[in-house]
Formats: sequence, C-alpha cells, structure tokens
Amino acid sequence: MLDDARVRLLVPRDVRGLEFDGVVVVDPGLFPRSVDKEGPLYTSLTRANRELVVVHSRGLPAKLRRVLGPPDRHGRSSVSATVTPASRDAYSTR
Repeated sequence: MLDDARVRLLVPRDVRGLEFDGVVVVDPGLFPRSVDKEGPLYTSLTRANRELVVVHSRGLPAKLRRVLGPPDRHGRSSVSATVTPASRDAYSTR
C-alpha cells in the first residue's frame, strides 16, 4: 500500500525541464500541432525517467504511431513502456 503516493496533474508548459519516475500522457492526438519538435507533445513524452503510459480514446499522431508500432487485432497500440535513454529519444528521431 502506498500511503504517501501522490499524483500531480500538470500541463506541458509547466513541466519543461522537469523529470518524473512515471508519466501518463492522455489523448496525445488532441495536443496542438507544433512547427518544431519541442512542442507540448514532445515535452510530455520526454518527462518520464522510468515509465511512460499513453492513454488514448482517439487516433494517435502519425509520428507516435510509428514509434509504437502497429496496433493489435483490436486496434490498440502498445502504449505502456519502460523508459530507456534510447526510447526516450525515439519520438524526436523518427
């Protein structure tokens, strides 16, 4: 039991420069498009040190779909991952 566990709800502009053990990104397809890689979605996806979970009820951005790979037979993508240095940079390099 985690009696002292806390959850913070933050928006991308408030997390620049911060890192967290776990990050949940909700509906990345609704994030505003960015002209450069340093947009709100990129910022959100690169804040996790250990675990990143992407929860979505709508389509994913094309770049994120490529990183996650093809959906399963139910149309779902694998959206929970352990974060490594290589996976942390995958979104920006594909």
